[in-house]
Amino acid sequence: MNKNIKTPSATGKLKVLIYGHPGHWKTRFVGSCGELGPTLLLRPPTDTTASIAGWPNVKEWVIRDHGELEDAYQEVRSSREWSWVWLDSISQWQDTGLDDIWNTVLTEKPARARYGLDQGEYGINMFRISQWVRHMAAQADEGFFNFGITAHPRELSPFEDGEGKEMMMPWIQGRNMAPKICGYMHIVGFIEITKEGKRVLRTESGPRYYAVDRFHAVPKGRLLEPTAKKLVQAIVQNGKPTQPKRTTRLKPMPAAKPTVKTEAREAAKNLQLKYRRASK
Repeated sequence: MNKNIKTPSATGKLKVLIYGHPGHWKTRFVGSCGELGPTLLLRPPTDTTASIAGWPNVKEWVIRDHGELEDAYQEVRSSREWSWVWLDSISQWQDTGLDDIWNTVLTEKPARARYGLDQGEYGINMFRISQWVRHMAAQADEGFFNFGITAHPRELSPFEDGEGKEMMMPWIQGRNMAPKICGYMHIVGFIEITKEGKRVLRTESGPRYYAVDRFHAVPKGRLLEPTAKKLVQAIVQNGKPTQPKRTTRLKPMPAAKPTVKTEAREAAKNLQLKYRRASK
């Protein structure tokens, strides 16, 4: 058997996507990761971390273009310096990435300024974002750090063909980009504020929103006043994979006792055998 063929295991780190409306504590959830270990927050200049200013064990890196986003990847690649690395948020970063690409276009072709962004620029932005997320998810799978993304919500179809009823999903520009990015994650949670003013992280899909919990760890898919510590505790306590039951080896069936019909059949065979030998 090839040495690369192994038994499936859960040796990697967590991959989490939290999305919700502005002001619903997405960044505070990211800041709560500081309780668990050193946390690096990557954000575009249009986003803010004022809500977690001074929180312990949390550092930020303002990412202004695709080059700096790649620099951030190279900084954390194969490193165990950080317990968590977050992109907060991908919805705002995609606009910053488009600005970067558009500035490059104008430098090379100034006449394009009179027309604006084209489909090609959006395609480049989609490719670079999905590639970066894929590479970061691979680092988490290899056990270097937990990886997280935040996003704003938008009503989208969860199906590849774009058909079917739309529901709240992470807002990521481009056809099938939201399902694609969600597909890399262990947990996709929708965070909202209830009528009673309580914050709830929902990890099971409902008629209004899309969510995923591959561990089936959060009871009833509802985590009140969510923090990273609460989520990890739920995974540790409830998200353990079920062990297969040990099967007992079956004892061999005893030989059937000869019946009257069986004895008669054997006697007939013996007589035929004697007759053949005598005829020879």
